[in-house]
Amino acid sequence: MDRKILLVGVILSILVSVGFAVSIATKGDLSLLGLKVPDKEELQVVNAFKENGETIEIVQTPTDQIAIASRAMPSTESELLAFKQKSVERLNLLSTGVTYQAIVTFSKELNEEELKELSKIVSIYRVKFVSFPEGTGAVEFPVPETYFEELEQRINSMFSDKGDICSKEVLATKGEAAKKQCDSYKNYKALKGFIAADTIVGSKEQLMNLARTENVLVVDVGPVELLQQYPGAFIMPTKDIWYEYSKITNS
Repeated sequence: MDRKILLVGVILSILVSVGFAVSIATKGDLSLLGLKVPDKEELQVVNAFKENGETIEIVQTPTDQIAIASRAMPSTESELLAFKQKSVERLNLLSTGVTYQAIVTFSKELNEEELKELSKIVSIYRVKFVSFPEGTGAVEFPVPETYFEELEQRINSMFSDKGDICSKEVLATKGEAAKKQCDSYKNYKALKGFIAADTIVGSKEQLMNLARTENVLVVDVGPVELLQQYPGAFIMPTKDIWYEYSKITNS
């Protein structure tokens, strides 16, 4: 397999019929890929199937470019284990000397130092995080120095006694659930932990080293086995599996 997945500075987004957005980041001009961003109506789904909690769609653009989008959503422990094994098998199919884009899901919430250690193995461009008592978000990596401080200030101002959500005037028109939510947000922390990196880039060796690293659950490069059937296609895994993993493990 001599195909290279290019990482660039614009976003190619393709909306597939199951309703999720697929993105591949590239470095340079989109014309380097010989592609334009098509309208949803211009796309043709060539094939679609689901197995072991993973949905795969093969989509053709008006210029006959093939994009293979995958979205893993395991709902049972057996599906999770099957997807983890499939992800390892896919890493083994990659070629050496080629740079690939992938999504990594962590096996626990990481702090900033743990995340920085992983960034020594592969290039990380964007990370996902969870807040306390609730909420998730995504931010570029390295994280801007004051990002979480400013986010915390904005949220705290909204949920303060004088804010748009938790002022006495607003709560007077709402029920008990809203009051409990306001109480819980008095201890709001913007960063509870990092849960995934949805844009990483590395060689086969780097990605395999990452997959063997403590605190890494899955390194997902997408269904690269389909390149034998669709040579030259773009492979695009679309999301991490932290939400599914946390439900399965009750974490």
